[in-house]
Amino acid sequence: RARHLGAEEAGDAGEGAFFARGAFIRSEDGGRSWLPHGAKLQMPFISATGRGFCYGKIQELAGGALIAPFYGTPADRTDELQRVLAIVRSDDGGRSWREHSFISADPSSPLRPSETDLLRLGDGRLLAVARANGRRWLYRSWSADDGLTWSELEPTAMPGQSPALLALESGAILCAYRERTEAGFGLGCAVSGDDGATWQILDSLYAAGSADCAYPSLVKLPGGKLYCAFYTSPQQTADGPNTEIRGLVIADRTAT
Repeated sequence: RARHLGAEEAGDAGEGAFFARGAFIRSEDGGRSWLPHGAKLQMPFISATGRGFCYGKIQELAGGALIAPFYGTPADRTDELQRVLAIVRSDDGGRSWREHSFISADPSSPLRPSETDLLRLGDGRLLAVARANGRRWLYRSWSADDGLTWSELEPTAMPGQSPALLALESGAILCAYRERTEAGFGLGCAVSGDDGATWQILDSLYAAGSADCAYPSLVKLPGGKLYCAFYTSPQQTADGPNTEIRGLVIADRTAT
């Protein structure tokens, strides 16, 4: 199955621009080993000298096509901080990718959306939760046609970035994210019982020393438990700044 590799840095394009591209990597043995990553994704709607990242879970559609979120600096940018947020599609198992749709196509949007995760809901719709750099809150959108069209991005109650979504046994949705509040930074989480329309903010899972932290990933474990992987903010050591990748085992009590 195709898996998300992430972004490759390829140097500074000058004038404050940051050139980077995403690529995908495949495993054919359940993740025990990995093939070399594919070509860097070059999308026509992304600036040739700006950033273009894939982020979030890959979703498989009926018939086997794959879709994934993709964001970056728009091709006709006038401001390096501008963003477009798209869905890209693969019809060959992740070997090549093309434009599928846009969640936010307006380069001048004050939200400046970027990192986005997708989740298939029980009624067949797709839920997207997106980082909004212009607001520093997570926003949401829904699609009822396998990601071809999307509702307008709307704010949630989650004060954060880099979302990760997981459907719980009860049907509720858990979202973990990098928390950004007046009190500080860390790993936050929230739960929704209505397909992402409203969210209940839960306790922080980790308090960080800076905004450089979190980027969580969520999976289910046997026995009604979850696993959340994330990274800690850098700590100065004798050998220089050091960060750790940590994991939390979380009990899912929403079904009880």
